[in-house]
Amino acid sequence: MLSAVEQTPVILMVCEGPDLTVVGFNAATRALMPGRSALGRPLREVFHELNGQQFMAQYNEVYRTGVPAAGQEWRAHIDMPDGSVHELFANFSITPWLHPDGSIRGVIGAASTSRTWCGPARRPRNRLPTCGNATSRRSTW
Repeated sequence: MLSAVEQTPVILMVCEGPDLTVVGFNAATRALMPGRSALGRPLREVFHELNGQQFMAQYNEVYRTGVPAAGQEWRAHIDMPDGSVHELFANFSITPWLHPDGSIRGVIGAASTSRTWCGPARRPRNRLPTCGNATSRRSTW
């Protein structure tokens, strides 16, 4: 079962507690954060560049309320180790992770990307994607 989760071609992140401490993720997520240590760290530290972006607020809201959230084509900017910025547009769902008694243990986030772009921190206008498998068609990690 764990092998299947590891190979799932979507971004998958599991966070626990009010600080949203990262307790699990798969290979697709690892590809999104090369060189970052994540396990045991709050999500806001692992993806510091998402603070102030909509995704972080959604993870916190799902933990706070227990109400699942979903979105389509939400844009995020992820800093890469070489100083470039990975821009992605994601379709996602975030669901509460529950204890057996029904209380909220954490959140589970899953996303697939529909468009990506990698490049300098400032993307020139009208420039096409230039990295990896970035295309205008649906792609996943």
